[in-house]
Amino acid sequence: GNAASAVNDTIVLDSVAPGVPSLASPADGSSTNDTTPTLDWSDSSGATSYQVMYDDNSGFSSPLILNTYNAYYTLTSMYSSTAGTYYWKVRAGDESGNWSALSSAFSFTIDATPPTMTLTSSAVADGGTHNAAVTMTFTSSEATSNFVAGDITATNASLSNWTAVSPTTYTATITPSSSAMAGSSSAMAGRATSAGFLMWNWNSRTTCMAPAWGPWPLKHHKPVMPAPGQRS
Repeated sequence: GNAASAVNDTIVLDSVAPGVPSLASPADGSSTNDTTPTLDWSDSSGATSYQVMYDDNSGFSSPLILNTYNAYYTLTSMYSSTAGTYYWKVRAGDESGNWSALSSAFSFTIDATPPTMTLTSSAVADGGTHNAAVTMTFTSSEATSNFVAGDITATNASLSNWTAVSPTTYTATITPSSSAMAGSSSAMAGRATSAGFLMWNWNSRTTCMAPAWGPWPLKHHKPVMPAPGQRS
């Protein structure tokens, strides 16, 4: 009979996993008011996909599992997180189904608590009469690093001697104009929805107000996404 021709075939056995990703941002121990942050990490050589473990428990007892083909993952509004501390880590996969070890975990805090700003002056009580400049103290309910003199707007009055006493306490001198029929100043600390007031009379009335941040609508869901090599 006829002899069969030989067929050569090569099978490549790939058992080498990609390198372990290095987490980048949000930085470990950082804080943000973004409820849909982008989780970012380094590319791993040979990786074709990544798996993110995301949890509000440092032991990752019930993690949100996120699969992506990019070296980052942006949480959408469907998967937004409520205020609190979150933990995340990543591993890399390749076309052969090999997985790297999980990276070390990073944590970050989502802070959705509206701060409040209290205004006081030792020279005059709220609603009192005072025929001179006053030193105003601005006291925040929590530490802030972005409250500056430029956040205060003075109308028919001037502001001077701005001092950051501490991350929660600030002072300034408010001097109404000598020709002012009415003066006002406002201390702004971000998106304003409410304000506290301190009023005193200087020929007329000067008003200071310090608004606070408003709340965010928040939700938390757990998605199911494809495993490495199973593109939708």
